[in-house]
Amino acid sequence: MTIARRVRRRVRAALPALVLVAALAPPARAFDEVPDPTWMTNGTVYAVVRAGDHVYIGGQFTRVRSTPPGQPGSTVRSIGIARLNAATGEVDRTWKVEVTRTDGKRATVYAIAVAGGKVFFGGKFDLVDGVPRMNFAAVSEAGGVLDPGVDANVGGSLAKPIRAMIASPTTVYVGGYFTNVDGVGRSFLAAFDTSGALLPWHPRTAGSVRSLLFDCAGDSVYAGGLFEQAAGQGGSLVTRDSVARFDAATGALEAWATRDAEIGNGSVAYDLALSCATQRLFVGIGGQNFLYAFDVADDDGEALWIRQTSGNVQTVAVNDQGTSATGDDRVYFGGHFGGGVTYPAGTCSQSKPKTARFGVTDLNGNCDLTWRPNFEGKFYGPWDILVTDAGDRVWVGGQFTQVCDGTQSPAPCVDRYFLARFTDL
Repeated sequence: MTIARRVRRRVRAALPALVLVAALAPPARAFDEVPDPTWMTNGTVYAVVRAGDHVYIGGQFTRVRSTPPGQPGSTVRSIGIARLNAATGEVDRTWKVEVTRTDGKRATVYAIAVAGGKVFFGGKFDLVDGVPRMNFAAVSEAGGVLDPGVDANVGGSLAKPIRAMIASPTTVYVGGYFTNVDGVGRSFLAAFDTSGALLPWHPRTAGSVRSLLFDCAGDSVYAGGLFEQAAGQGGSLVTRDSVARFDAATGALEAWATRDAEIGNGSVAYDLALSCATQRLFVGIGGQNFLYAFDVADDDGEALWIRQTSGNVQTVAVNDQGTSATGDDRVYFGGHFGGGVTYPAGTCSQSKPKTARFGVTDLNGNCDLTWRPNFEGKFYGPWDILVTDAGDRVWVGGQFTQVCDGTQSPAPCVDRYFLARFTDL
């Protein structure tokens, strides 16, 4: 790529995209400003996943606790990954797994997926329950027992971790910093069957993958990360700025792409979310600090709107309220932005309302200030947002120690360490 093209792309990326604006977003459901009394952790939560009656959390923690530090309560040892009751938010004391490192440093679980009666997880670790496992493992859903067949060496070292994971009923897809699996070349993407066998599926990107997402039909896999090129299985690298889409069965690179220069150089697609009803892909960007909405109705990935924040957008989720109507659908996004989000004139009563590490818009990017939890106490804020119970509950995992009601000034706060859940009133 020439220097002139790089400069042109940076300039174009700084220009405002087409913005679909109208009035302030219509009211959505009224979530409680105070988080539910669910259990918490003693370290950062990077992944929150629902499967059946349970919510699995992964991160860099060693214990799960019922109350904040300094308050009377219970704690349970569970290192790197834990299971909670989806209804009560209480930890499952019978389901215990210990994800560790031989160098004595804290291991990290970055991604979780559930398929075939197993809980697959990936991250930066080399031991699970004392048994060697390099960055990838699985345990049984029923009892958390380590699966002996899922033992692929992903990356070859702790420096090449898995950062993203999704699963169909038959296949587990992973993305990250690795370039090989068991010595076989896999450039930042790989797939396994539910027995743990490496599959021939091997598209590639020209840089690390931080997020994975199925399309609405489950036939394609979106990958987001720090790359400017991607290739289908056996193909040559072509331009794909931070997001690429592959055939879930063949690994072929699909034609859909963001318009050249919509996303600036050096940007990282931290997370992806879809509105299937409106065929929009929402991309949380770091480096350039944007939330993008792209059209996926055809192969021309036009940027429909952009919202700029004062820090990385690390997680994004869509709440479709469990209905086919889209007027009250919401996009939730979080990260380490503390100074607010910039909205077009007329869409908010304030030009840059304070939305500390969490924001809410409708599908057109209009802000919704009616529910404004602020995540305080630590720098990075939310790392994962999960919507469950047909839109009635929202789980947030990350790096924070307090949740505050941003609709009030001064904002009242409650202590919530690294995990919070909100319920529709």
